[in-house]
Amino acid sequence: MEFRGRIYHACVFHFHERDLARSLIVFASDAKAPEEELSKHDEISVRTQLACEAAFKYNNFSSLNKSYSWYIHKSEEMIESDESLINLALQASDPFQFIAKVLSNERVSDIERLRGFKRVPVTQDASASAYQIMSYLFLNAEMGRRKNLLPSPEKEIQDLYLCLKDELMVFLHSRFDKRKYSIKESRLTRKHVKRLFMPLIYGKTIITMASDIHEFYGSLLRSKYYYHIAKLFHEFWINKYPDIANLIKFINLTGWVCSVLDQPVLYSISYFTTMLDYKCSNRAYIWVYDRVCKNRRRFTLKVPMLDRDKCKTQVATCINFIHQKDAFITMKVVEQLTKMKAPVYTVHDNFITTSVSAAGVPKIYTKVFMDMGHPLRIINEFIHKNLIRPTIGELHEPYQGYYDRVNDPILGEYLRTQLISLEPKDLSLKYKLKWDKNINEIVSCYEKYVNTVCDKALPPEGGMRHAEKWNQFHSLLKMWESLGFNYSVHY
Repeated sequence: MEFRGRIYHACVFHFHERDLARSLIVFASDAKAPEEELSKHDEISVRTQLACEAAFKYNNFSSLNKSYSWYIHKSEEMIESDESLINLALQASDPFQFIAKVLSNERVSDIERLRGFKRVPVTQDASASAYQIMSYLFLNAEMGRRKNLLPSPEKEIQDLYLCLKDELMVFLHSRFDKRKYSIKESRLTRKHVKRLFMPLIYGKTIITMASDIHEFYGSLLRSKYYYHIAKLFHEFWINKYPDIANLIKFINLTGWVCSVLDQPVLYSISYFTTMLDYKCSNRAYIWVYDRVCKNRRRFTLKVPMLDRDKCKTQVATCINFIHQKDAFITMKVVEQLTKMKAPVYTVHDNFITTSVSAAGVPKIYTKVFMDMGHPLRIINEFIHKNLIRPTIGELHEPYQGYYDRVNDPILGEYLRTQLISLEPKDLSLKYKLKWDKNINEIVSCYEKYVNTVCDKALPPEGGMRHAEKWNQFHSLLKMWESLGFNYSVHY
């Protein structure tokens, strides 16, 4: 487990690997545990879950019912012969895992099938979890439906990146002539859209986007167009999600202030507090003689210094803020599954358990969001920990009544006063100007966020309005309970 609470593999044979390796892994069986029999109803339900998982390893579907209907329709081909199953799997998105699920569901004895229900892994993925977290932070119901955090009117799984692709093409249509537009449309797939827009929430730059576009289109476009197209794609995203761009800017500037104050950035969850503390480094070169190839090779080492890296801190602050919230949600889900004695493994926001426990994962996932409470509190606590109550250096007067008013918006003028009082005395003229500019932008970004989640109301009305919006969002999350499905995480 690394510093953001994420789990990474420590061997070659693992769930982070490709399709073949993942198809061969099963959960360990507990020989000492007594065999628990499933009722006939539960057995049918669990077998249906495994069938849906197999169908989604073949292709994407808009609902569990459609995936199960496809599975039933193709069941004769699956059980007819090995050759027919292999031929069917040739068109699958994950052919080896598809075959593994079908074999464990159809080609085994009743006893082996029941044992397999508790050992064969099924995978459920949060639908664009970073965007789900953002929809929660802004209490944005439309965004939440688009990311499957909330149920959609169609009661189907929504595909964020297909929707973005369609909207992006409409955006580009008025900006290119017919020939250039057709070139863009011909190569732009859902996979490309996800690769471009998913990392933007983590700080992906226009230059990196231009490199990706170069890879997508190759020689179809002149090299001078790649950066221009990347700027247009970025402009589309900013216009589509101005609130997200504003919050990213606010959190990153908070990180910059912390680095100027020579203090780490602090992120807190109920399990632990993370300190972001990037240091500058110098390059050191080491020459090594290779006796086999009989030549010298140069290796570069980065030696950390005592000075904090302001640029890296600014860029990474929001990335790690989102990652830690993502990890917190994952840990909460794992905690509940562990209490249920259900086997579980996670790959970031991807939950791997058995078909016996799979139906409960989306319910637990949604419940975690419901229990997180007012999102304004999360942002206010981040401000308080890093800007209002510095952890090192001169101690400043804490926000009066903070813990009684933590769900209320902080007054912009109060925040500005606190930031001005934090200004280091030894700043150069260049950093003095930059400090003043960034302080104004921090206050402006926070006020824009407050306007979104409090409907432009000021304390104490702002806190009351925020509570009303949270209650509305909470009731939409709770709507999953009245439905026979939950797509907040899905196969």
